[in-house]
Amino acid sequence: MAVELLPEDPSPGGQLVWVGNPGTAPFDLRCWMVGSGRTGQTAIVGAETVVPSGGVARLIPPRGLLDATDLVQLFAPDGSLIDETPELVDDAYDDQIWYRTPGDEWRFGRTEFAGEVIDGVLSEEPPDGC
Repeated sequence: MAVELLPEDPSPGGQLVWVGNPGTAPFDLRCWMVGSGRTGQTAIVGAETVVPSGGVARLIPPRGLLDATDLVQLFAPDGSLIDETPELVDDAYDDQIWYRTPGDEWRFGRTEFAGEVIDGVLSEEPPDGC
């Protein structure tokens, strides 16, 4: 997982969350959720968002989901916690992001994601079937 909490040039929603697929098969993130430890809000991947093997989904959250200082959580459709960041702080207004290194450390800076990057959207309303 990687997170942009405070972008330089806001995109729709202003913030971004990246979720990787380290598996060997494509994986659908539909009905997975991203939550904020700071705002207490959660948003859901509403549309089919199939992440290819070794790829990454770049998810656009609804405006105000995340705070400039936040602990970001990833939940499976059944509500179980899959991943979470430590409390992250972003006050740089630049294109640096928080990302986890292969050594499992969180770093603030710039990185390139391996594999294909697909786009997805987080919604406040769950879709049918979730």
